[in-house]
Amino acid sequence: MLTCVAEMGDRSQITTFLLSTCKDNTSLLIGAACGYLLSTVLAVYGASVLTKRLPTKAATLLGGFILISTSISNLTTL
Repeated sequence: MLTCVAEMGDRSQITTFLLSTCKDNTSLLIGAACGYLLSTVLAVYGASVLTKRLPTKAATLLGGFILISTSISNLTTL
């Protein structure tokens, strides 16, 4: 549920919705599916490489640091 709410209004999702009104829907569907597949494959591959080289505790701390720093950065730009 949280992921669904977080992804609502994503720029790529809004662009896909807008393009569906004026372009061929079949090619748009194929392109969107390929883009989603490519990004998912890259994320899974990157995570598998990262977990082989980095201990779980370090990956958790790094992820937490990135999350907090991104949040602070976004708050300061409001």
